[in-house]
Amino acid sequence: MRFPLARGATVGVLILVAALPALFLPARTRACSLGGNFPFTTDPEQVGVDRTAPQLAQPTVSVEAVDNGDQGCQSKCGFDFRARLSNLATDDITPVDRMGYRLTTGAGTAPLVHSWQDGQAIGGAQDGTLTLAWSGDEGFAFTLQVVAVDLAGNESEPRTVHINDTTSGCRVGGRRSRGAHAPLIVALAMAIAVVRRRERVTARRQRA
Repeated sequence: MRFPLARGATVGVLILVAALPALFLPARTRACSLGGNFPFTTDPEQVGVDRTAPQLAQPTVSVEAVDNGDQGCQSKCGFDFRARLSNLATDDITPVDRMGYRLTTGAGTAPLVHSWQDGQAIGGAQDGTLTLAWSGDEGFAFTLQVVAVDLAGNESEPRTVHINDTTSGCRVGGRRSRGAHAPLIVALAMAIAVVRRRERVTARRQRA
């Protein structure tokens, strides 16, 4: 014969059980943001007036895999990876948030699906960075030639950036690792043990 559980213990178990599905479901992805990637256009009022080319430093590259939760490693934008290019161009007239960048694929195997078009200048983000995205398998390695273009159409000297796979699978977007659930599993087991112990105590009292 089974006896009613203690109310406090029952509530605790129900809360933990209700929370488990949410803990093991993939986290929601963050909104897609490529930090630019719109077609860059020059300013007719500056063409022919500004004759100084922008200065392009050697870009810094940060590569990461995009995690879209229940869609595996595919982002909300439809891409698997993205690279953030920083330490980019400066100009005497054109502000960093209005600079354009012409990209051309070089050595290596470039992805077939990507957010830029070879030879077409695209705009960067307001903070002066440029984010590129693409789909493909892990283990990629390719180079891009980057040329900065100011609003007058002046172009910098080209720089070559190396895009290498430095990721460890899907990480971006808040996906939890299995190890993160261990404390909750232990807590649930302890709660169940407490409930069972109280059942045994209640049963002994009823028999007495």
